[in-house]
Amino acid sequence: MQQVEARVNPALPHSVAPRLLWEAESSGWSVLGFEHVAGHHANLAPGSPDLALVADSAATMARTLGRCTLDLPAAAEQWAWNAPWRRLSKATDRDLDAWDHQHLEELVDWERKGIDLLRGDSLVHGDLHPLNILVSDRAHVVDWAWSSIGAPWLDGVALTLRLVAGGHAPAEAEEWAQQIAPYREAPADGVTAFAVLIMGMWAYRGAFPQLTEVARQYVRHRTET
Repeated sequence: MQQVEARVNPALPHSVAPRLLWEAESSGWSVLGFEHVAGHHANLAPGSPDLALVADSAATMARTLGRCTLDLPAAAEQWAWNAPWRRLSKATDRDLDAWDHQHLEELVDWERKGIDLLRGDSLVHGDLHPLNILVSDRAHVVDWAWSSIGAPWLDGVALTLRLVAGGHAPAEAEEWAQQIAPYREAPADGVTAFAVLIMGMWAYRGAFPQLTEVARQYVRHRTET
């Protein structure tokens, strides 16, 4: 993960991501030193002044991180290996919501057909949430250790889910994400499939029940309306 951080940083727009200043290894430890960023974790609740700054940074990322040539994992391959709904469909040690059980075959199908829609040539952060966004005069995005190569709208979908977690209705979160150009152009099935994948990951891990419920709410919005 440290190596990914170091490899990715020079390719990032430093109006968004803090610059890597130095790196060192000693006695099995790997240390990276970044320029200092003062700020607070992003507040994604309705009416927050942080929302406009986060949208600006997300738009900058989407605009500048295409055609990435870095040697990084492909998002599609990562998710094909993880396949959380395939695992959940066979697991006996996971508690699923009644709605999940009722729609399990459909969720597995969304996962299966959605993997190829994640393909692309953009650098994807892969873990966008408020703790990885520091806000001062602008929104700084940190912790690029989970970066991959994929469709340019993946981070936009991830942020949409985080807005729902912050208190937005799904349609309101989607309207906010329209500020990110690749999200506006994303295939509808791709957005739904990626939301299904994220929900499956959170459900399979079992450590994020509140986030799983947020993702379930969003997936139902995408599939039932």
